[in-house]
Amino acid sequence: MQIFKNSKGIDESSQKFLRHNNDNAGRMHNIASKLKNIAAASFIAIAIAAAPANIPASISNGYNKNSNVYSQTVSTAKTENSSNSFSVSLSSNWSGYITESSFKHPLPVVSSIKGEWNVPEINYVKPKKKLTIINVNNMPFFLVTRPPSDVSEWIGIGGSKSSDNTLIQTGTDSTYSVRKKKFINQAWYELLPFQPVYIPRKEFTVKPGDKIYAEINLVSKSKNQWEINIDNLTNNQSFKKIVTYKSSMISGEWIVEDSTIAPRIILENGSSFYIPILCSLSYFKTIKFSSTIATVNSNTLPLGDLKSKLDLMASWHWKNGKPNVLQLKAVPSKISYNGLGFDVRRINKTISANAIRNMKR
Repeated sequence: MQIFKNSKGIDESSQKFLRHNNDNAGRMHNIASKLKNIAAASFIAIAIAAAPANIPASISNGYNKNSNVYSQTVSTAKTENSSNSFSVSLSSNWSGYITESSFKHPLPVVSSIKGEWNVPEINYVKPKKKLTIINVNNMPFFLVTRPPSDVSEWIGIGGSKSSDNTLIQTGTDSTYSVRKKKFINQAWYELLPFQPVYIPRKEFTVKPGDKIYAEINLVSKSKNQWEINIDNLTNNQSFKKIVTYKSSMISGEWIVEDSTIAPRIILENGSSFYIPILCSLSYFKTIKFSSTIATVNSNTLPLGDLKSKLDLMASWHWKNGKPNVLQLKAVPSKISYNGLGFDVRRINKTISANAIRNMKR
């Protein structure tokens, strides 16, 4: 077995993909939809109990911490600063907020997105080994890995739906280097389906505690030109680039992500393939997003005044072909800071499927 090294600057022995894991996310979104009144609502209630009190008040109103009763349908909850309703969905690797012109029939009208965030302090916890089983020529192939610890913060346009293969994004990333025994922090931008482009650390230094500002703006719709701008407000370094990219323009995102790596497996006959493996989400301290603004339908508005969907990072553990345990990983707070931001907290809470089914609606 041979594992490729990333050619973009991260010194880990893997190819790295900062993108939505569409297959897993799609599967979990379907599950959340099927269990909307029981699972989706109830695991939010558990998250409220485990996370800080700044979860949206409209979500927590129907929850009794003592009796584990949840009485409000999450998909009809409203943000404190807006009359616009928002829905909640599960994601295997995203935690944050998404905006669209309509969540039923989104239009290609998202032309700009802005945001600030802090590069988080991280407590390193050695990831557990992960067993991946795939079929190669109808034969089971076992791969045991210890995925690197990672967390990424970014803004982007497109890519929120499994059917949307476009995503233009820029942000920062922290990956634990086993060789250097420390986290490597770096800024990057990405135009799916291409690999992320890491900004050289000599040109753009990123450290825990730094304040980052980023924006992505449509410069010319006829030429599909976009301007990507990312600034380190702490050390006054900046990066700007004009790119040509055909975007769906149907969504805008402010996201904390658990990235994906893809080791390259080379067989004896010389053929090779990649196996996407979700990293181990770092135990980061609070990540605060602010200045969250987007232009939708030519209207430039703060997140609190936009239609928004909350993404919770969670994953199902399966047993006998059925979801058995739901593990919550990262939870966004309510939209606050005058509608211009929110926090993302790292949590580690598991809920059994039976416990979810037994919860009152």
